[in-house]
Amino acid sequence: MKLNPIETMASDTPLITVVITAFNRPDYLQSSVASALAQEGVDLEIIVVDDCSPTDLQPALAGLSGPVRYHRMERNGGANRARNEGVRQARGRYVAFLDDDDIWLPHKLQRQLQHLAGATACICGFRLLEKDLVFVRPIDQVDATALKLGNPYCGMSGLLCERQWLLQNPFDETLDNGQDWDMFVRLARQAPIRYVAEPLFRYRRGSHDSITTTEATPMIMPSKVS
Repeated sequence: MKLNPIETMASDTPLITVVITAFNRPDYLQSSVASALAQEGVDLEIIVVDDCSPTDLQPALAGLSGPVRYHRMERNGGANRARNEGVRQARGRYVAFLDDDDIWLPHKLQRQLQHLAGATACICGFRLLEKDLVFVRPIDQVDATALKLGNPYCGMSGLLCERQWLLQNPFDETLDNGQDWDMFVRLARQAPIRYVAEPLFRYRRGSHDSITTTEATPMIMPSKVS
């Protein structure tokens, strides 16, 4: 599967690769990509992985200026399959994931990098897009014990992780839900995940079409329902 460039990359070795998994929501996708391009103080590339949408997503990206690449899957395979493809295509030392309907704050990656030193992965708090509700825990790391009953921390749009670890420990493509929980548990079993106790992205909760049939509803983590 060939990667189709939209823009020439600003750097051959970016520090962070942003993997945006997308399905059939060009209006949301444009805002999502724009929030990644607006990140402050980091060298990055962006890969939009289209999970074989029936809607053409490329026009939504055409007007954006920056290090963005577009990759369309040959068949619909779900979010984890799309994420694994994005990791394989990535060139950064770290990979950050962003759902196509969520929006990062401009300092999101910078703040996570500040907390990541000596660790494999970092997650963060978030704010709901539809309501002024903030989900932040007063902690600085998450261990495996804390994840026994579910994932009360954040979804995939909050994860920043070493690419090499993700290559060796890919997402489970058989999972239809609980994808974030599964990945966080596997990360935490190796070492605690760093946590930034700030709302660094805006999470869209709604009843729109999703790249997966359902998302997990672990504890207080809001769910995205198709």
